[in-house]
Amino acid sequence: MRIIHTADIHLSSSNDESIKALEYILNICSVDDYNIDLLTISGDLYDSKKDIFNLKRGLKDLFEKYMERESFFKPNFRVLIIPGNHDEDLYDINDYLGANIEPM
Repeated sequence: MRIIHTADIHLSSSNDESIKALEYILNICSVDDYNIDLLTISGDLYDSKKDIFNLKRGLKDLFEKYMERESFFKPNFRVLIIPGNHDEDLYDINDYLGANIEPM
């Protein structure tokens, strides 16, 4: 099993670098040659509750861009998100990010 683990991304509407970092990670996961089975994001996907509200649509668009790639539909590929103290409202993450995104 090949796993990429990251933590404390702190997506912020005032910091494009955090979004670029997540996009870089998703790009690695979508490369067939790497054969990644699991992406874990531990704690603080978002920087604040305000950012959860402001970035929901952009995050959905970003994940959809990569989910269109065949490698994201491998039966064994999953994204596991373990919420941190900044991620209070992730209960509906499947509604806007898709079924292979699993909050813990």
